[in-house]
Amino acid sequence: VGPLYLRCDAGNPGELYSSIEFINGSGPFDGVVGDCTIDNLHIGFYNDGIIALAEGNGSVVQNCELSWCGGYVTSYSSESKTSYKAGAPRSAGSLSATGVSDIRIRNNYIHEVFHAGTGVEVFAEQSDMARSAENILIEGNVLYHCGTGLNYFNWDEGMNPEQMFKDIIFRGNYVLFSGGADWLEDGTNVAVGIDGGANLQEGCAFVDNAFLGAADSLIYIKTYVPETLPDFEGNRYLQYDSGGYLWAGQEHYFSSLDAQTVVRDILKDETGKFGVLYHPGWNTLDW
Repeated sequence: VGPLYLRCDAGNPGELYSSIEFINGSGPFDGVVGDCTIDNLHIGFYNDGIIALAEGNGSVVQNCELSWCGGYVTSYSSESKTSYKAGAPRSAGSLSATGVSDIRIRNNYIHEVFHAGTGVEVFAEQSDMARSAENILIEGNVLYHCGTGLNYFNWDEGMNPEQMFKDIIFRGNYVLFSGGADWLEDGTNVAVGIDGGANLQEGCAFVDNAFLGAADSLIYIKTYVPETLPDFEGNRYLQYDSGGYLWAGQEHYFSSLDAQTVVRDILKDETGKFGVLYHPGWNTLDW
């Protein structure tokens, strides 16, 4: 909050340029109403939250292109705030379903996103209200060059039956080349990010998705409690030999050499297919 100063040594910017553009503090679809359909739009070049489904129960986002989003400074502080570190942390994603129900996110192309491509989140501390996210289908999307591809974030660190995931399905999505040259600083340049505590879930699954390449690891699980994880069924996993397959706390890091252990024993994906892509360096094939 305060004055915005622009420096231009060549002269008055208003005389030098025919147009000057900047973005405001909220996304173009922030607070979508219920039962709304967003269809066949290209929305991009924004700081955060291109589409934020926080109150829009029953909404559909389909056949859209969401691109070039995020990386803006979330706060300036010498002390850590909630999930943000001290300093000038960056964040922002493109499409999130936060504490809502009966949502469909399907057949979208989401790319060049600094942080979260798409997914589901619930925030108890920020909203001062516990509520579950229910009956959400995220299907048939292509996510390319997103810091974290698919999000499954429940920030309530305790098991709260009033705030849980119910019938959340990620199906038939292609998550390609997640993260870049360390876009995110905390090891979450991943295809699938499961963050928060050991949170309750019922009927949630990742089914028939394809995960190809991630700068850190394919799967990230902040708090590893097997009985609270969603089901993994029939997914395809392909990671670079230099990257990780699973990061679940300091005591649970698995490299690409452990692909079979991760897919069969930890994720319990009995029908999933997995492999390792060998190449001389991360930046060789990721673009």
